[in-house]
Amino acid sequence: MTNAAITRLRVVNELISQLTKFVHEAAQQTDAALMYDAVHVVSVAVQQFPQMTVSSLQCNRHKPWRFGTRFMNLIKEAHWEGLTGRITFNKTNGLRTDFDLDVISLKEEGLEKIGTWDPASGLNMTENQKGKPANITDSLSNRSLTVTTILEEPYVMFKKSDKPLYGNDRFEGYCIDLLRELSTFLGFTYEIRLVEDGKYGARDDASGQWNGMVRELIDHVPSSCPKPSPPG
Repeated sequence: MTNAAITRLRVVNELISQLTKFVHEAAQQTDAALMYDAVHVVSVAVQQFPQMTVSSLQCNRHKPWRFGTRFMNLIKEAHWEGLTGRITFNKTNGLRTDFDLDVISLKEEGLEKIGTWDPASGLNMTENQKGKPANITDSLSNRSLTVTTILEEPYVMFKKSDKPLYGNDRFEGYCIDLLRELSTFLGFTYEIRLVEDGKYGARDDASGQWNGMVRELIDHVPSSCPKPSPPG
């Protein structure tokens, strides 16, 4: 297919039996899985607090809900296996703890799990166990890459200047800054180009063909496609 490297993190745990009931033909979207787990946690807390009552709130009053603290404590005490793995919370700040992320890489044969990450152990790459190179630093060192991207503020933008700009100097933004830091750290050079049709990439149902950055990846045009993606 292409030598381009696409890697992402996945929080959805495919080994949980509940997921098979929730997923049909396509892989479950992360946002939907997180929403499912969040609603379930709230639902369990409500069931454990049958004496809780809800009264109407007035916009001009600042009195807190009298059951609020107890209800939040019940949520923090949650402990179960959800669609996104273990559901546990820090009792002090309420942040989620003790969860795993799968590291997924796009291979010629499709998506493949190449490692895991958790708060306690950090990153654990398993790709080298299959006889494949796991050191991305060595694989990118002294390489020259063609990077295809798309304009979207604040990730990739044309740099404002009173004088003409050329090459990579034409661009600025979060993705551009990240690419610059990666090139310095990993030792590669790059040329930034905009995708010709200005699209991310979608499949035409009639022809079965892709457009946008996906099309260019298939055609071996770029080495990488940094896609603007706000945190979710």
